[in-house]
Amino acid sequence: IGTEIFKQLTGVEMTHVPYKGSGQAIQDVLSGQVQVFITTPPSVMGHVQNGKLKALAVTGKTRHPSMPNVPTVGEAGLANYELESWVALYVPTGTPAAVIQKLSQDVKRSMEAPETRQRAEQARIEHASLAAQVDLLRARERQLAALTEATQYVVASRTRREALDVVDHFLPAAFGPHRVHLLRAVGRDRQTAGALPADSVIASDCWATRTGRSFLSEPGHGVRCAHLPTTGRHLCTPVSDGQHTAAIITVDLTLADQTGAAGAIGVEQMVEEVARQFSTALANLRLRRALEDQALVDPLTRLGNRRAADRALGDALARLRTHAEPCAVLMLDIDHFKAINDRHGHDIGDEVLVAFSRLLGGLVREEDHVARLGGEEFLLVLRGVARTDLDGIVESIRHGIERADFPRGVRSTVSIGAAHVADAGVTADAAVSVADAPPAAAYTVKLPV
Repeated sequence: IGTEIFKQLTGVEMTHVPYKGSGQAIQDVLSGQVQVFITTPPSVMGHVQNGKLKALAVTGKTRHPSMPNVPTVGEAGLANYELESWVALYVPTGTPAAVIQKLSQDVKRSMEAPETRQRAEQARIEHASLAAQVDLLRARERQLAALTEATQYVVASRTRREALDVVDHFLPAAFGPHRVHLLRAVGRDRQTAGALPADSVIASDCWATRTGRSFLSEPGHGVRCAHLPTTGRHLCTPVSDGQHTAAIITVDLTLADQTGAAGAIGVEQMVEEVARQFSTALANLRLRRALEDQALVDPLTRLGNRRAADRALGDALARLRTHAEPCAVLMLDIDHFKAINDRHGHDIGDEVLVAFSRLLGGLVREEDHVARLGGEEFLLVLRGVARTDLDGIVESIRHGIERADFPRGVRSTVSIGAAHVADAGVTADAAVSVADAPPAAAYTVKLPV
């Protein structure tokens, strides 16, 4: 109401921003998001006294006793503007006039007593302080809710990049108006390879990464993170997956400093808690990926194992059903591999398998899947392959292997069975059976009659 009256009397164009409480409004004035705010003196007294806010005028007829140097709005040049808060004492209808007069005299005498005024002023200050604490607790509640939700998504993420994208999305909700950024930690080779992405930082440029704990960069301090501006106070806190620093949370403490020491400490504590929660979630993700790696990766060749092959083939057949995208299944056996083991020993045989796996991975496309089923038997799942192209692909793989030199001068050939799948009703077992059949049955899979 006071702001609307001020607009009408002055003709100044102002946008009204509604708030549920004075706490958040004061924070926005401190951060510069709101330019003018009308409130009771006790709620901003501390900020005025320490110079964080400037009181322009008071809205009453006289100056406020707690701010004797602040003029009234009338003294500042705007006549006919008064805004004061008041309370009333009510009595039942029919109360005798003598009683009302006696109550009025007693209340007036009590309210004018110096000790009453002092207690009232102290009560207003305590109320404002309590209201500010309530607003702070509500803000912390919102932060914790955002943090809890973010942690759930991080735990459900499949890759570290996906997890960090989740963290980056939820940070503004956790820290509100504070300028908070998530920087991915990368090696210096990324900088030499090209322009560094805006959301990344060279890990060795940040003291938080090098020390493994939060680091505060301050003006005039001899040690400062190289990736930060040369002015202002900034806090860097590492987020680790238990082995390496995955990212760094940086906070511009300018707003926190403006809200006083308690505000700065609160932000620092919240950053520490956020980093701790996300670090734990990333460590769990890394361990989960390691377990999946053990379950899906062949330890010798680092190709997918039989379980991974089943998953890749299932995905390709699902793609066939939903997008009518055909696929092909290839079964490969290294010819006379037992003779290689018998002649050169199993260690050399293992070296041949590793070299064969690397060669095979280079002969197919990135979207194709290569797996070792066991021994010298391999399976390839080729997505989006036309039947007319399959013979050429098979021959290209065969010739590439025949021309290759393997460890200790070993030369090898390979037998390949192939099945092209273009019918959505074909099962994975049927496709593998045809690919693993003698050559006369290979290349085309049909539904059983």
